[in-house]
Amino acid sequence: MKSRKRLPLLFYSYLATEMLAPFFASFVIMNGVFFLAKLIPFLNVVLELNISLADFVRLFSYLFPNMFLYSIPMAAMLGITIGFSRLANDSEILAFKASGIGIYHVLPPLVLIALFISLVTSYFSIKLIPAGDTAMQQMMYQLAKEKIDKGISERRFTEALGNLVVHVDTIDKQTGTWQNVWVSDMRGREIPAITMAQSGTMESKLEEMLVTLRLHNGSMHIPEGQDSQIISFDQYIINIPLQPPARAPSFRSRGTMTMIELLQKARDLGITSEKGRT
Repeated sequence: MKSRKRLPLLFYSYLATEMLAPFFASFVIMNGVFFLAKLIPFLNVVLELNISLADFVRLFSYLFPNMFLYSIPMAAMLGITIGFSRLANDSEILAFKASGIGIYHVLPPLVLIALFISLVTSYFSIKLIPAGDTAMQQMMYQLAKEKIDKGISERRFTEALGNLVVHVDTIDKQTGTWQNVWVSDMRGREIPAITMAQSGTMESKLEEMLVTLRLHNGSMHIPEGQDSQIISFDQYIINIPLQPPARAPSFRSRGTMTMIELLQKARDLGITSEKGRT
C-alpha cells in the first residue's frame, strides 16, 4: 500500500526531471539569441548617448519580461517534446504502458506546467511588460536630457537640441541659469530665426517628453525675404520634443499601458467605436 501511494509522486518527479534539463537548455539558448537580437539596435543608443555600464544593465533589464513572455512557453514546449522523445527512444513509454500507466497518468504534470506557465506569462503581459516599457521610455528620455545638459557648455555652439543651435556665455553652476543666450532656430525654416536673450533656463518635462527653454529679456530676429521682423519679449518659451534614439514617441503607446489603463482608454474613446476596439 505504501509503495502504491508513493508511486505517483515518484513517477511525476521522474517526468519532471526528464523535462527540466531540455527546458533550461532551451530557455538559456533562446534568451541568448533574443539578447543578441536586441543588443545590435541598442549599440546605437549606447554609442550615441554614451551611457555607463550600470545604465546599460538597467536598460536591458527592462527588456527581460518581454523576452521571457516568448522564451518561457517555447522552452517549455521544447522541454516536453524533447523529454518525451527521449522516453520514447529508450522504450520507457512502452515500459510505462506495460506497468499499467496510461496517458491519463501523464496528463496531470503537463496540465500543471501549462497552468503555471499561463499564470506567469499573464503576469508578465499584464503587469511587468507595461511597467518595463514605461520605465525604459522614461530612462531613454532621461538619458537624452542628460546628453543635452552635458552638451551645453559655456562659450560653445551646441547642436544637442536638434535643429536649434545654442550658445551660452556663462552658466551658473548652482542655479543652472544661462547668461547672454543666443539661439538659432532652423525648425521648418531655410533661413534661421535668431533669438538673443539676457538670461535663460532649461527645464525637462519627462511626463510630456519635452525640454523647455525659458528665455528672458531679449529679442527675436525673423528674416522675411529681404526684410526682417524684430520682436522684443520679456519671456519667450521654446518647447522641444525629446527624440532619443529608437524611442521617439511622445505619447504613451498601448504597450506601456496596464490592463486597467487600456480598459479606461477604451471607455474614453467608446468601447463600441472603431478606435475603442483597436
